Parts: sequence; structure tokens; C-alpha cells
Amino acid sequence: MRAALVAEKDNFFRSFVDKAFNAIWIDSMNMNDEEVFLKFIKSQDVNADLFSLKYNDPVVKNDLIKRTNDSFAKGIFGVPSFIVNGKLFWGQDRLEFVLSEAKK
Repeated sequence: MRAALVAEKDNFFRSFVDKAFNAIWIDSMNMNDEEVFLKFIKSQDVNADLFSLKYNDPVVKNDLIKRTNDSFAKGIFGVPSFIVNGKLFWGQDRLEFVLSEAKK
């Protein structure tokens, strides 16, 4: 999650998340394994050493803690979660409901 925050700040969030979800859900990569994660980062066409410094920065860690606490207060409990028009939707299989609600 900290890596996603770095990608957001460095303006490649969308592509990072798409590739990370594919790596986790399609390729069954264990992103909790530091070696696997670093290999993944190196495949993203970014400076892996600089990226590692950024996602280990206490500022990024504190930002994630704040966002996690804010999400918990809203009732969010998993990924992906969406709040549209005050309604919480959870799960990739609920995207059509998210889009339908967003059109209202």
C-alpha cells in the first residue's frame, strides 16, 4: 500500500495499481516477499532504489496510517472498495453497481 502512495505522488498510480493487481491476482506473486516485490518494482521502469527509499519514508508510512484510519471510520474493509453517493461497494465483482450508482 505504501508503494501505491509513492506511485500516486510520482504520477503513475493507475498503471502501477493495474500491474500490481495483475501480479497479485493473475500471476500469484507474493508481494509481501521483499525479493518478489523488488523484482516487481524493477519491472516498472522506475529507479528501484529511489522508489524503495520513498516507500520506506516515515512520511509515507504515516500517510498510510492516516488513510487507513480514515477508511476504517467510513466502514471500508477491503480492496477494492468504492464509496459513491454515500454508498459503500466492495469487491471487483461489484463494479457494475459502482458505475450504475455513479450515473445517478
